[in-house]
Parts: sequence; C-alpha cells; structure tokens
Amino acid sequence: MFFGKIFRFLRSRRASTAPIFALVLSAILTAAGAMVDIARHHSANLYVQQSLDTAGLAAARHARLNVGVDSAILNPELESIAKEHFKAQVALRAVLSMNDVSLVRAGPELELEVDGTLPTTFMNLIGKDHVEIRTKSAITVGAPSQLEIALVLDLSDSMNAHGRLDALKVAAREMVDTLVVKDSDKVKVSVVPFGQNINVGMVNRNASWLEVEADYDIDREVCPKDQNWLNRHCPLKPTKCNFDGIKAECQQRVCDPGYDQRDAPKDLNKCTEFKLEYRWHGCVLSRAPGSVGYLKDSSYQTNKIKGIASQNANICAAPIVPLSSDPDDLKTKIDVLRARGGTHIPSGMLWGLRSLSSIAPFDEGEEKTVLAEKGGFKAVVLMSDGANTLATWYDGAHETVADSSQERRDTDDNTLKVCNDIKSEGVEVYTVAFNVTETATQVLLLKCATSLEHAFKAEDAGDLKDAFKAITEHVMRDIAVAS
Repeated sequence: MFFGKIFRFLRSRRASTAPIFALVLSAILTAAGAMVDIARHHSANLYVQQSLDTAGLAAARHARLNVGVDSAILNPELESIAKEHFKAQVALRAVLSMNDVSLVRAGPELELEVDGTLPTTFMNLIGKDHVEIRTKSAITVGAPSQLEIALVLDLSDSMNAHGRLDALKVAAREMVDTLVVKDSDKVKVSVVPFGQNINVGMVNRNASWLEVEADYDIDREVCPKDQNWLNRHCPLKPTKCNFDGIKAECQQRVCDPGYDQRDAPKDLNKCTEFKLEYRWHGCVLSRAPGSVGYLKDSSYQTNKIKGIASQNANICAAPIVPLSSDPDDLKTKIDVLRARGGTHIPSGMLWGLRSLSSIAPFDEGEEKTVLAEKGGFKAVVLMSDGANTLATWYDGAHETVADSSQERRDTDDNTLKVCNDIKSEGVEVYTVAFNVTETATQVLLLKCATSLEHAFKAEDAGDLKDAFKAITEHVMRDIAVAS
C-alpha cells in the first residue's frame, strides 16, 4: 500500500517535468533561431549598403559628366539613376522588400537613403515576422584630380570632309565643359592643332627659343600662258586626285604627243607686275628626326625652332592654346579651329608634350615630380582621321607626300618614337582613330596609346563624342564614398 503511493508520486513528478522541458527547449530553439535571423539581418544590411553605395556612385558619375546642367533637370535624373541601379542590385536578393531610394543633392554631396524589411525565419515564433533595414550613403563629387591634358588634334585637309571638323569641335567642347571648372586650377587643358605645320602664335616672335627670318618682298612680272594654245594642245581632262587621303575628281591638262605645257607661248598682252609679300604668321618647321632635341623638350639655344615666312596664314592650323583653366576661353579657341594641309603626326605629338612642360617654349605646366606629389598627372589625347600624308616638313627639307614607300614607313616609325618618348616621361597617351579605314594607321594609333584601354575608334560623330566622353571618365579620379 505504502509503496504504491510512492510509485504514484514518482509517476506524478515525471509527468510534471515534460511541459517544463518543452518550455525550456522552445526558449532555446527560439534564441538559436533569433541568432540566425540576426546574422541574416547583418548580411542583408551589408548587401543593401553596398548596393546603395553603387547606386550613389552611378549617380555621382552622371552628375560630374553633366556639371553644367540646371539642377531642376539634373536632380531628378540623379535620383532616377540611383533608383534603377539600386533596384537592379537588390533584385538579386528576392527575399528583400525595399522601398525606393531617396536622393538629395546638397552642393557637391549626394545624400542617399533607403529602407525596407527582411522576413524572419524563426523570430516569427514569438510574433516578429520581419526586421527593418535602413541605411544611408553620402557621395562627395569633388573637382577632378590635378590634371594637365593636351588635346593634340589632326586638323589636316581631310577634316573638312563629311562634317568631321564640326564633330570634333562638339566633342572637344564637351570634354572642356566636364573637366574644367571655372576659378579652379585643378584641371588645365591645352589645344595643339596640327596638320601641315604647327602654329606657335605670333606673340612668340622674339622668344629666345625661336628663330624667325625677317619679312621680305619679291617683285614679279607674270605673263599668263596662251589659253587657246593650251586648250588646243593640252586640254583639261578629268582625273583622280588625292588631298590628304580624301579621293576626289579633278581636272588635269594632258598634252597631245609632241607637246608640253612648258612650251606654251606667253600672252604678252596680259602681263602683270605684282609684289609677293612674305610674312611670318606663327608657323614653324619641325626639327629634323635625329637632330639634337628632336624627341626631347630641350636644347632650344643650340637647335632653335625655325619660323616659316609665307604669303598668307593658311599654311598652318590655328595657334596652339597653352595650358588653361579658363573653360570659356578654351571653348572659344576650339570654335575657331580650321583645317589646313597634310598630316604629320610627329609634329603634333612633340608640341603636345611641349605644351605640358614647365620650361619654354611653353612653361605653363607643373614640374612633373611636383604634380605627382599632389596626386596629379599629365595626359595627351591624340585624335587623327588618317595616315601620315607628309613624310617630312623640317629644317633643311621640303614637303614630301608620303605614300606606301619607305618615306611613309619612316614617318610612322618617327611617330612611334615620339609616342614612346612621351610615355617614358610618365605621360598617359590616349588615341582616337576617327573614321580611319587603313589598317596600318589603326595599328599605329593603337601602339601609340598607353594601353588597349587608352585607344579608341570612332566611325562617326556620335562615336567621336562617346570616345571623348570615355576618356573624360577615365581621367576623372574624383569621387569619394562616406557611408
């Protein structure tokens, strides 16, 4: 009887521990589940933060490339870009339920914020079916890194064809608009037009590094050839001609057998006397390849630059625009660019390097080690629309049309020597082949560039704008994230 009561009591005690153990086990599982949810929440927060930073960077880059756009137009564009980039990122985590990103632009800073929820897996056992996610990001869009950049632009005759010159002006202006900030010297741009010759500007006539012959006149009497005789024995006939790589239909006198244009009699009744006036208009010869200082920005006292006297200013392109941080002046100078003569890329590149220099002929550039200490750098952008059509145009030589012969190969070799020398100076070289169809020239410009990422091809005006825009983005090293 006694033992039966004890057994019943014991049975009663065992029965009462089951709910207690169940309650303890439930608490343990809930706590463990909460830890899992907390870890998931932490991971989701990091992912959302990274996604928001990425969206902010995309908006900041658009802001930098469109710095001149009115805020009423630009700010909605920035918020839309941020939303699109953020949605694309969080779509990869379907479990997240996020609201739209809000973006506020305050001066150079973009302030982004987003919130949303993450469903729980275990905490819903205690009535909490989601956890909140809220994060912010601040992107500072500052002035570009300290930069000196030379735009070395092929302005030979072929740029007059198919609207190429107008397209170049648009692309160059947009680059200046984006990079150069008024009243800031963070970015300086020089413009080096080249073609048949380089124009250093008439203001430099008395510079110590330049040698210009005195202006002179030549008195002449010219008696025209008898046009009737020419038309009878040497008639004009259509023929193919080539101007700086542009094929065209021309007219040329072709004499009958036994006749020569030089034998045409002069029309003595139409002789005229006149004066040929030779003046210096800023145009200079290139140094001869292999001469002292050909590749280096040096030796100007022993090997001075030689000026060319001519009857008009049209033998060379517009004057070089020295390094400047005035966007309005730069765009004005770009607007008046003109195309003249053949193509001699080495001259353009050599003067591009000189325009970045801290010594004369052009000394507006920062000494490269000082610039490097500031985190800055120098760059050259070479834009050409065709092959080297001038083999030589330098001291002691005359203009020679380059063809597929050794002259052309020598000129291309000189081009690469100049490019390699510029790169050895620590200057980044970008190249743009604008509507270039010849493989040899495409390869030449590719080799001239610092890397494959520095070389661009443009088939039309739209491509040219895109190439200059890509280069602009490449040299912009100016965006910081403060999450």
